[in-house]
Amino acid sequence: SRIKSDLFAKHPSFLSNPLLATMMLLTYDQFAEIPEKAYIFYEQAFDTLFLKHDATKEGFTRQKYTDLSIDEFKKYLSYFCLFSYYDEKYEFTEAETIEYIGKAIQATNTKLNKSDFYRDLIESVCIMQQDGLKTVFTHRTFQEFFCTYSLANFVDNKIEHILSHIVRRRSDNVIPMLFEMRRGKVEREFIIPKLTEIVKLGQEQNCGESLFTHAKLFNWYLGVRRPAKSAYSFVQYDEQGNGDIVNLLFKLYKDIGSPIKKNFPKYKKDDANILKELAAQKRLKLKIDEITIVFPD
Repeated sequence: SRIKSDLFAKHPSFLSNPLLATMMLLTYDQFAEIPEKAYIFYEQAFDTLFLKHDATKEGFTRQKYTDLSIDEFKKYLSYFCLFSYYDEKYEFTEAETIEYIGKAIQATNTKLNKSDFYRDLIESVCIMQQDGLKTVFTHRTFQEFFCTYSLANFVDNKIEHILSHIVRRRSDNVIPMLFEMRRGKVEREFIIPKLTEIVKLGQEQNCGESLFTHAKLFNWYLGVRRPAKSAYSFVQYDEQGNGDIVNLLFKLYKDIGSPIKKNFPKYKKDDANILKELAAQKRLKLKIDEITIVFPD
């Protein structure tokens, strides 16, 4: 009953893959608990793949082509996932897989047979599999976990650049997972520098009490409600991605949303000219009933 209520309830998507469902049971059998933190579970799950997957097959030892230790294998795999996830590459031809393996080898400044590592990924460790003419991860979250693992353990001087690229995606689990693993590192190397830039930019733009300049700074929507009860939304575009940073903070720090919303500037008559300009761009004639900020979820 605990397997149903705890294990599968916390990781339901694994049930769609027979190998991963079996692996979950082996992981549970090995560690006798379900970790609350996702990154601990994924590391335990990989250890199960690497070390215990063949334990259910008596007298059978799966061949490994590279003869790497588990820590060495994780290092190569984590760089592979970092480079491919950065490029938003989720499925690969065999040539593309070999290319990213080559980048991982170059990053570690070591020598390794690329074809042997490729075979280990698919045949020995089974973290990747063939899907038609493409190679994919047995479960997409492994790519996210090992990208995070690389950022947590091997990347220092380029972490702000990498996270600034990743944060602009609609869906991402890497940054929240890295925040769980290395909160101090994320705050020191990424969040504090980015917030410092936003504060400086806000001062330079003299945002004052204008709802519009604040919305533009954060790349948030302005929802315009009219007496006829129809509505329009204006997007205040921000090419620097400041809004993505602030939206991320809503996810990482659950208690900051209310004070930000409470203290955000209200619509004032001084903002009317900006609103008219936005309406003109959309060729709309608006009789304003109400204008509010549409905050991120």
